[in-house]
Amino acid sequence: MGLRMRPDRIVVGEVRGAEALDMVLAMTTGHDGSLSTIHARSPDAALRRLETLCLMADVGLPHVAVARMVGDAVGVVLQQTRTADGHRRVTAAARVTSGADGWSLEPVDAEAPS
Repeated sequence: MGLRMRPDRIVVGEVRGAEALDMVLAMTTGHDGSLSTIHARSPDAALRRLETLCLMADVGLPHVAVARMVGDAVGVVLQQTRTADGHRRVTAAARVTSGADGWSLEPVDAEAPS
């Protein structure tokens, strides 16, 4: 992933493998925003999966370093679910806080006003 053109935003389609580390590294370079998708059953599971995918790059980073990078790179996780009628809805939202040991999640009410 090249950043030489100084993009305003970083948008990466679904991450499924070791390329996740390149994405996380790019997301922590100080750009104004980024967006990506990952398959997981919850916001917590999405971040844990992202950590695992980054570790698959096999560059020898310790888990805590990867967890910190993920915490620094991701600000919000939205979970989208397909309903029985085929529509997609946001069913969970969480703010990500970075800490010394990695990240933590603070749930956000995902209910849209009526």
